[in-house]
Amino acid sequence: MSGDLEMGSGSGGVGARAGAAVVSLRKAAFQNVLKSQPLTRSLAGLVLIGFVLQLLVGDAFRNLFALVPAKVIPKLWMLITAGLVEVNPLQLLVNVGCLFFVGNLLEPLWGWKELAKFLVFVNALGFSLVMATYILIYIFARTVTVPSSPMIFAQFGGFTTSVGGLFVGLKQALPEEELSAGPGYASLRFKNLPLVYLVLCLVVTGVFEDGSIFFMALYGILTAFIYLRKFHKRPDSTTLGDQSESMRLISLFPEAVHPALEVVSTEITKKIFSGKGGRGTRAGSLGSGDLPTTTPENPEAARRRERGAAALEKRLENMAQSSTKKEKGGGDE
Repeated sequence: MSGDLEMGSGSGGVGARAGAAVVSLRKAAFQNVLKSQPLTRSLAGLVLIGFVLQLLVGDAFRNLFALVPAKVIPKLWMLITAGLVEVNPLQLLVNVGCLFFVGNLLEPLWGWKELAKFLVFVNALGFSLVMATYILIYIFARTVTVPSSPMIFAQFGGFTTSVGGLFVGLKQALPEEELSAGPGYASLRFKNLPLVYLVLCLVVTGVFEDGSIFFMALYGILTAFIYLRKFHKRPDSTTLGDQSESMRLISLFPEAVHPALEVVSTEITKKIFSGKGGRGTRAGSLGSGDLPTTTPENPEAARRRERGAAALEKRLENMAQSSTKKEKGGGDE
C-alpha cells in the first residue's frame, strides 16, 4: 500500500515537473512573440502569409514562389521567396518557433540590416544548392535508367534553410549559453544546436521520406558558415568574417571526434596539394594551421562571447523588469 502511494507520489512529481516545464516554455514563447524584434516579427508574419496563400491558391502560387528546380531559370526570385512558402503545418510551427527564439537574440546583437543580408545570402545560396542537388539526381537517374519521379518539377519551400543558418549564427554569437526546459532538466549549449537540428531533420526525412527537409537544413548550415567566415560584418572589427577557432567547420561536430577529423582533413589536404612544387609546402602549413592551437583570434573570440553574454543578460533583465511592472500594475487594480 505504501509502495503504491510512493509510486503515485513519484509519478505525480514527474507529472508536475513536466507540467511546470510546459507552462514555463509556453510563457517564454508568449514573451518572445510580444517582445520580438521588428525584422523577426515581420519574417514570421510573411511565413504565415505564405503558408495561408499556398493553401488558398494552391499550385498556381507554389509554382510561382516555391522552389521548382526546373523553373528557377528564368524565375530567379524563387531562390529568395521559397523560404517564405511553408507547405507543411508541422514544419511551419517548428520553424516559426525557432525564428522567434533565435531572431530575438541575434537581431539586437547584429542589427536588422546585417541579419537581413545574412538570411538573403543563406536562402539564395542554400536553395541554389538544393536546386543543383535535385538536377544532378535527375540526370544521374536518367543516365543509369533508374525509374524515378521527376523531382526537378516538384515544389520545395520552407524556412528550414534559414533556421539552420540562424542556429549557426547563434553558435557564433553566444556559443556557451545554454537552452534548458527548467531546473533539473538537461541543458543544451547553443554551439550544439546546428548539429542537433540537422540530425532532427534527417530523422524527419526518414519518417516522411522527404529529402528536401534534410537538404535545406544541411545547405542552410553550410552557407551560414561560409557567410560568417568570409562576409560577416562585426561591429567590433573593421575586417570581414570570423576566422576564430570556434567558427571552423569542424566545430559543428562533437569535441570528442575533433582529433580524428583533424587527422583526416590534414591527410586529405596533403594528398590534394602534394607533388605540386611550392604548393606542397603551402598545403602543409594549411594543415598544421587548422590544428587547435592558440591563435591571435582566440582572445577576440572570447571578448565577443563575453559581449554577447552581457547583451543577453541585459535583455533578460529588461524582460524580467517589464513583467514585474505588469504584475504590480495588475495587483494595484
